[in-house]
Amino acid sequence: MVTRIDLHIHTTKSDGALTPKEIIDEASKNGVSIIAIADHDTTEAYDEELFEYANNKKVELINAVEISTKANKAGIHVLGYNFDLKDEVFQQKLYKIRNARHDYLQNVSKKLNELGYYLNTKELIFFSNFEEFLSNISEIPGKYTNYSNLSTIENVCDNLKTTVNKQNNQY
Repeated sequence: MVTRIDLHIHTTKSDGALTPKEIIDEASKNGVSIIAIADHDTTEAYDEELFEYANNKKVELINAVEISTKANKAGIHVLGYNFDLKDEVFQQKLYKIRNARHDYLQNVSKKLNELGYYLNTKELIFFSNFEEFLSNISEIPGKYTNYSNLSTIENVCDNLKTTVNKQNNQY
């Protein structure tokens, strides 16, 4: 008998379409016996109830996360598996990564305002932090359809940063 596994699954906690329990249901239905939910920069999918739910469905659940980072100005996603979900230092670092784009947008907006340009960040992201934005993303009709659209915002900010730096003769 062949063992079917999937160690890179996203849920609605980042840019996936299914809830964590729906992922387990689909795995069970399709004969996938080992899975890892690797949401972007969050482990919010995991709790004791989810592990129990997976166990009852005969699906082995390995905790995972996909961490966003950059090297040489290139985006890199690093997958991590089987770590301590209760490690507070690790969770704080994930929180910081999740909110980095929001913080960056605010900093770029401030710099643009100082140069006489106005960027309405409330129209781009109108939640108090990136984590709140992600948790409410389905409630934003017509604004954003999924997490990947935030990359567009980041690219706009990168272009604005380049423009601002050129105007200040900073390269």
